[in-house]
Amino acid sequence: MNESTKQRLLAMKISNWESIPYSVGLQCPNGDDGSLMEGKSKVIGWCDTPKGLMKVCECQVCFSKFRYHGFHGSLEAFLNSLEEDIVYQEQGLEAWSELTLKRFKHEI
Repeated sequence: MNESTKQRLLAMKISNWESIPYSVGLQCPNGDDGSLMEGKSKVIGWCDTPKGLMKVCECQVCFSKFRYHGFHGSLEAFLNSLEEDIVYQEQGLEAWSELTLKRFKHEI
């Protein structure tokens, strides 16, 4: 990861994580609004919590924010994962589905 990308990702840190609800399963906490994998939410930042580093998403239907997945690796590994999510997210739903499938199969 180059230094400018790293600085851009570090600037996406959200400090008031306590006000953002935790969500299980990448799903908007407001019910059937949709999930990240359905393209109805997007990664908007990250936070550092006692449970680990978490990605922060925003529902594109109701605009609620939620956080998910405690990450117990290094900050560098987390930022690489965050960058990957953002790049795939920008490429569209099909690319996001491919990334998710690879992660579940532990290919990446």
